[in-house]
Amino acid sequence: MDKLKTLIVDDEPDSISTLRNFLLEYCPSVVVVGEATSIDEAHQKIDLCAPHLVFLDINMPGGDGFKLLKRI
Repeated sequence: MDKLKTLIVDDEPDSISTLRNFLLEYCPSVVVVGEATSIDEAHQKIDLCAPHLVFLDINMPGGDGFKLLKRI
């Protein structure tokens, strides 16, 4: 089975770490290809990594997750 490329977007490093650890432990078909801590960084990494799945925090500095969805 192909791995599901995933990007984690959150402004809280502890949340990113926790989610990454859960995915490593419980979701062997998921590979985290990147992390982003802002909407702008997430937009760049989505273009660069072309993930299949994005775990997207809603409330972030500089805009919310819905702003990013509109941009992509």
